[in-house]
Amino acid sequence: MSDLFVLPGFRATPAERRAAIARLNTVKLTTDQFEAGWGLYERTQLRVMRGELPREAPMAALEDFCAGADLLPADLAAAAIYVRADPIVDARSGAVDLKAEYPDMYLACILEPIGDDALDYPALDLGEFQEELALED
Repeated sequence: MSDLFVLPGFRATPAERRAAIARLNTVKLTTDQFEAGWGLYERTQLRVMRGELPREAPMAALEDFCAGADLLPADLAAAAIYVRADPIVDARSGAVDLKAEYPDMYLACILEPIGDDALDYPALDLGEFQEELALED
């Protein structure tokens, strides 16, 4: 079994999610470290989208960055950056630049403890999907 940190998946229990968040919160980042690491992740992701790199490249690049910045263990630090970026990216997808428009909220995403709900996944409402499947039969 690998000792690498892996974010809990959809089927993880609330206890598993809370334990993962507790581990993620042990990683203390500066704003500069977060921005450099996340910037590298996004640039690498663009290369993946162009077909230049494999799908795993962004997280591998982020882990290498963390190791080089003495953010150890690098796999845990990379996951912490990834999770902390989520609300920033969500806001950006809604045309809101947290850094420019809500700097306090932006800094909280990076510097404050990750909230207990950070790894909650939306419940899938399969009702409508199941109805469509029934109509196809």
